[in-house]
Amino acid sequence: MSDQKIDYFDGIRDHFSQLDTQIIEVPEWGLVGDKAIYTKPLICLEKQKIFKGATNTDLLVLIDVIIEKALTKDGEKMFNATHVLAFKTKADTNVIADVATKIMGTGNTDIEDNKKTKNDVELHNIFGLAEKLHKSVSEILQMSVEEFNMWLAYFEKQNKEHEKINH
Repeated sequence: MSDQKIDYFDGIRDHFSQLDTQIIEVPEWGLVGDKAIYTKPLICLEKQKIFKGATNTDLLVLIDVIIEKALTKDGEKMFNATHVLAFKTKADTNVIADVATKIMGTGNTDIEDNKKTKNDVELHNIFGLAEKLHKSVSEILQMSVEEFNMWLAYFEKQNKEHEKINH
C-alpha cells in the first residue's frame, strides 16, 4: 500500500494551464489582426475584484471587465481607469456588452453551441434580476442557487400572467 498522498487539485491545475489566450477582434473599434484584444481566462480573484465594485448601475461592470482583461498582442494592458469616462460616453453599449461577454467566456461564437447559449441566458438572468431587485451583480452572485431559481420562477410566472391579461 502506498502512503503517497493524492493531490486531487492536479486535474484542476492541468485544465487551467491548458486554457488558451483568447483573441477577440472588434471591427467596430478597429481592433482587428495584430490590434485585436488578447485575453487570458478570468480567475476567481479577478472576478471578485471586478464584481466587488458593482453598484446598481451594474452595466458598468462590463467596462471594468474590458479594462481589467483586454491586452495587446504583447501582453500589455490596452485600457486603464482613464478610459472609463470615454467608455461611458463615447462607446456603443452593444459592442461593450459583446466584448465583455466574450472576455468572460460567455460570448456565443457558435449559434449551435448550446452550452455557450446557456451561459448567455444565465448572464442575462443575473443582470436582469439585479436590475429588478435593485441589487448589485455581486449581491445576486452571493444568492444561493435555490433562491436565484425561485426569483427567476417568480418573474417568469408574473410575465406569463401579464401576457394572459394582455392577450
